[in-house]
Amino acid sequence: MQSDSDNALTYYRYFYEDLIADASLTIGNVVIPESITNNIFQTKNGYSLTNYETNGEGSFYDERSTLANAYVDIYVNGIFVKTVQANDSGRYIVDGFSVMPSDMVNFKERIGIGEIVNTQIHIANTSESVLKQGYFAYSIQGEMDRNQRKRSRFSYGIKDNFTLGISAFHSTLATELTAGFRAIPTSNIGITFAWIAKENKLLGEVDFNFNANHYLKINYNRSDLFSNYDDTRFNQLEYRYYNSIASFNINAIQTKTKINTNIIIRSQLKSYLSASLMINDIHTNNNPYTEYTFTTNYIRSTTETLELELLQSSQYSELLYNANYRYQCVNCFFSSIITSNQSYYNIRASYKKELTVSASVAVEFNQNIKLTANATHDSISLLASYSYGLKISKVTDWQLSSIDPNHYGYATVRGQIVDHTGTPVPNIGLSIYRKKTRSDANGIFVLDGVAIADNIALKLNPKTIDINLQPQYNPLLINTQKGGITDVIVRLNRVFGLDGIITNFDGHSEATITFINNNTQHQLTYKIEDDGFFMIEGLTAADYTITYKAGERQASMEWSALNQQQWLSNIQLQIDCIDKTQQCALSIVSPP
Repeated sequence: MQSDSDNALTYYRYFYEDLIADASLTIGNVVIPESITNNIFQTKNGYSLTNYETNGEGSFYDERSTLANAYVDIYVNGIFVKTVQANDSGRYIVDGFSVMPSDMVNFKERIGIGEIVNTQIHIANTSESVLKQGYFAYSIQGEMDRNQRKRSRFSYGIKDNFTLGISAFHSTLATELTAGFRAIPTSNIGITFAWIAKENKLLGEVDFNFNANHYLKINYNRSDLFSNYDDTRFNQLEYRYYNSIASFNINAIQTKTKINTNIIIRSQLKSYLSASLMINDIHTNNNPYTEYTFTTNYIRSTTETLELELLQSSQYSELLYNANYRYQCVNCFFSSIITSNQSYYNIRASYKKELTVSASVAVEFNQNIKLTANATHDSISLLASYSYGLKISKVTDWQLSSIDPNHYGYATVRGQIVDHTGTPVPNIGLSIYRKKTRSDANGIFVLDGVAIADNIALKLNPKTIDINLQPQYNPLLINTQKGGITDVIVRLNRVFGLDGIITNFDGHSEATITFINNNTQHQLTYKIEDDGFFMIEGLTAADYTITYKAGERQASMEWSALNQQQWLSNIQLQIDCIDKTQQCALSIVSPP
């Protein structure tokens, strides 16, 4: 929860998963996704009961949690879009751009020096935008104050490529009923039609996904039944193309009073350098104008970013220049006098006839105390804050405990480390980003305050692991559960090695031997020496495929080492070929 205004409570959210079958319930801050009959609608005091699963295309909106005040870089299909900053509670909102079917959106959260939480979500492709045959989906959503806007939506999959739906919109202003369908006649064409009963109006949308990177969408009479205004209907044409280094997007909207055309070109020139050009043209009867904005972002590392922007508009007689520089470091604020954790420096400058500069510095002395200073050309402000965290949880009994304020999530990872025989392994160091712990005498470990995301990296410290043991995966990728405990078993396998010789080796200078773990597909390769000697280290008990390769000559064999735990010496392999290039066989001569 957070309080940023005069209201006692400005944000709260309660989430319950699998409340009814596969439906989830959210109370508090709720976002109702857009459709052909409504724009995205957010309420701070609402409810949502739904079993819809996929992330759909259109105007993007997502709310997430990370470290307090952390910066988050947003990428779409590997191309930088924008940077947002989390608030004092670690909450941040990503919106202001469109996504298309099959897009990949990445959130790169800068939570520490050299530490980035990289989360990726997949936007439903065209075929995923309809329900499977016989599947029923519903959502009941709305706000509990103001105009009490509500939307109930029910959909049923008639066929795998045809979904029928009805919706009801209600508020203190009006009540509307709609009916429509979504059809996928081919794998790359989607058609949506809706009928608004009260107004007897027909709405239509056709989207063409030509291939992986061409997308065109046409809307006719698209409406927003959540709006307070009577005239919210518009026509729209949107086209987007992208490749590995650039994207081009054009979005044209026509209403009764204006035509707004927005063109955005973005390019990822290097992994650390991006640029964008935006042209926004608005044609009205009274005051038509065009804006041009050029922006470049230089993200040197996880600690340093520079953004430059040039803006030309009819509202400005001259070019407007903006610059923003951010720097993050550890113990860099009078380090000889004061020991501090992370510090943030931000300098902003703007020039149009005259130069204006502002700066801010935030110093985290420890997990509880933080000092922030802001300065402009005519003012200076200082803010000292003290944070303390409490958590109430239940495993077997209810418990109240203190937590590090930097524990920005509300998930817990709990697990046990065992060896290949199932025996607990104590004193192993583990970490998830900035959170660290060690396994106890029973191999048990607990990490609180972990981010809610997929593919969270649970890392084991190699320095704390016995040289004869090796984790199957390091890091181990896990999906944390919202509001609950994620249980994990970490297995350490006994490692061994072997050495041997190719008995009839012909001396090929590029000959190699490779051991492939049939379970994990992990490969270990050794370049065979001139006398045919080879050595492989880091093997675990498993079934393997051994492959010998020398130029065009290649042969493989299966080898079982399920019960092997000790070093093997003097393995003798023999390669036999009918001719010099083909039909080769590999076999173990000794030991059998």
